[in-house]
Parts: sequence; C-alpha cells; structure tokens
Amino acid sequence: MILLFGYIVVNYFCGLFFSKNNRQAKACLICAIVFNIGILGVFKYYNFFTENLSILLSRFGIQIGVLHLILPLGISFFSFQCVSYVIDVYQKKSEPCRSFLDFSFFILYFPKLMVGPIVRATDFLPMLRNRPEISFELFFAGARKFLFGLFSKLVIADTLALYVNTVFDNYAVFNGLTLFFAIVAYSIQIYCDFCGYSDMAIGCSRMLGYDLCENFNLPYLSGSVTEFWRRWHISLSSWLRDYLYIPMGGNKKGEFRSYLNSFLTMLIGGLWHGSSWTFIIWGAWHGVALVIHRLWKKYTTDRLGLPYGIALILTIVTVMFGWLFFRATTFQQAVTMLVKIITFSSGIGYYDPTVLYILPVCLLAHVAAKFGWHKKWYECKPSVWGFFVLWMLLLSVLVFRPTVFQPFVYNQF
Repeated sequence: MILLFGYIVVNYFCGLFFSKNNRQAKACLICAIVFNIGILGVFKYYNFFTENLSILLSRFGIQIGVLHLILPLGISFFSFQCVSYVIDVYQKKSEPCRSFLDFSFFILYFPKLMVGPIVRATDFLPMLRNRPEISFELFFAGARKFLFGLFSKLVIADTLALYVNTVFDNYAVFNGLTLFFAIVAYSIQIYCDFCGYSDMAIGCSRMLGYDLCENFNLPYLSGSVTEFWRRWHISLSSWLRDYLYIPMGGNKKGEFRSYLNSFLTMLIGGLWHGSSWTFIIWGAWHGVALVIHRLWKKYTTDRLGLPYGIALILTIVTVMFGWLFFRATTFQQAVTMLVKIITFSSGIGYYDPTVLYILPVCLLAHVAAKFGWHKKWYECKPSVWGFFVLWMLLLSVLVFRPTVFQPFVYNQF
C-alpha cells in the first residue's frame, strides 16, 4: 500500500506540474518515468542483472549481493499505466486529473489492478466525470462476460495446467510427441487463463458501470505474427507500440531502423514478462518473426501470397514454439525439449484423456468464432435462453473445475 501510495502521489503531482510549468515539464517527465520504471526495475530486475554480472566478475573475485524482495502483485501493470498517464498529459493528449480521489481510483481500480488490462487515463478518467450507468442489461452483460472468463480459467486452463505441469516437470522421461502435445496444451492453457482473467475483469467492471478495453480477439485465428500481436494482450501490444516503438522512431527512420525497432520492442516486451533469459529469448523469437513477416510481405506479396490456411498453421506453429521458451523454467530445459521434439525422441508417452477431449472442443470453438456461430451464446440477451446459458456456465464451473488450485499465469509478472 505504501508503494501504491507513492506511485499515486508522484504521478498525480507530476500531471499537475505539466499544466503549470512548461519550461521544466520535460525534466519532470523524465523524473516521473525514471521513478516508475526504476522501482519496477529494482523489484523485478535488480537480482537478475546482478546475478549475471556476478558471473562475469567472479573471475576477478568480485561478488554483488542480491536483494531479498517480494515482487508486489501487479507492479508491471500499474507501472506501465502510470508511465502512459504522464506521457499523455505531457504530450497534451489528456488533461491532468485534478481530483486526487479520482486519480487514486484510476490506479487502484481493483478489477484490472493485478493482471490488467493496462487501462489508459484517456479511456478511464472521462468515465469518472459522470455517475456510472447501471442497468439490468449491463449487469447481465457483465455477468455473462464474467462467467465465460470464469469457465475459461477454472474448467479449461486449470484442467490443462495439471497435464502441462506434469510433463514440463518431468520432461526428461517423456517422448517428443508427448512434449509437443504438452506445448499445444499450454498454448490453450495460457490463452484461456489470461483471456479468462481479462474477461472476468471486464465483466466485473461492466457490472459496476465501467467499460474496460478488450484484451483479446481470437489470436489463434491470426494469419501472421503481426496480426497475432494485434489480437493478443492488446493493451500491452498497443502500449509497446505507442510508448516504445513509435518514440524509438517507428518506421520513419529508414527500413533497417524500422526492423531494428520492431525487434527491440519485442525484446523489451519479453523482458517485461520476467527477469529470465527464457523470456528474453521468447521476445527475440517474436521480434525475429515480425521482421521475417515484414520482409516476406515486402518482397513476395505481389508474386507469392500464402493461402490463409497455410499462413494460419505457420503462425500457430511459430507461436507455439515460442511458448516453449515462455513456459520453460530454464534455457537448458527449453533447448532439451525442443531437440527431443524435432528428433522425435523416444520415451514415455503420456496423453491425458481429458486433455484429448478439451483440445478438439477448443478447436471447434475457434471454428465457430471464425464464422460467427458463437454469437448466439456469447452475446445472449436477458431472456430465458440467456439465463439458461449463464446457469449452464456456472454449473459447469462447479462440476468440472479441478480441485487443485492453479494461480493465474500472469500473476508472476
């Protein structure tokens, strides 16, 4: 709470300072960004960099001590939220919030506090100028969204997590096909886990009369890695574009520079997810994939366009093998699993029947979404049919959820 109060006070008064002192506004902006990112860096990255630096300096007999800190929940999300606020106010894209209570509410608003979406002040603060609109229809829509998220998390993601954890924790004994099957299961798990949280946050907020931005838009239907990042964790990918990629020059400083900016943006995005080499490699993997896709579009679009089906498969395979580094606890584990998959390594075969049932259902759900067949369920109105859908969702959660609790994947970030 002390940490959150510090974020609120510093960014609130910096926003007011921009409107009163134009000469020193840039210096104040730099101080605010250093404060927001600096605290995040100390808690999240200090030990990672000192441990790697100690390895380099150990030959000279130099050791750097680590800090025994607990990572505060949600610090990556509300740090980025505060950075976007001070930059928007400095660039006159948003008016500074005059009410300390409103600004505190913006930072502390509980549905999105821990795991996002990363809400911008330009979207949220205007809603505080009027009383929230609360109606039976909006409450029903929020409850529907919340229950879909709850079902995704507890029934699908947590069930798949039991299988994925078993395989990744004992990867040395399983064959290559089982490891590949676990990556497929993890791809669905992390999507249903994080999208489930976002849907619950959006649904809970809607029941209170506030609208949060959508954070996912069926990313596994993407025909390219570029499109995938327009559909996956939308609030983060748009934040990285607006506050990192564009300030670095975007695509306005030459072709090579635009490719380099895309790569560096994804590399930093990978580091944002966690202080580990596996996350850095995951970010670099996507950075290289983005550059390759842009080069492909430039040199082959007019002569060789891939059919959607082939492009979809290539995108999914690229993303899935990226998830291998994202999920692995060490770089060695990721490489070992990758080699075993590519070489069709022998070992124990383990294919959970429940997982075998869930994966085709998720595939059919994506096909239904592609053709819009899901709208009858997902956009049901207050009616007998609508209440039946909600009741079936709630009943499914109560009956099919695993007894073992699985934390949200993005809590660790």
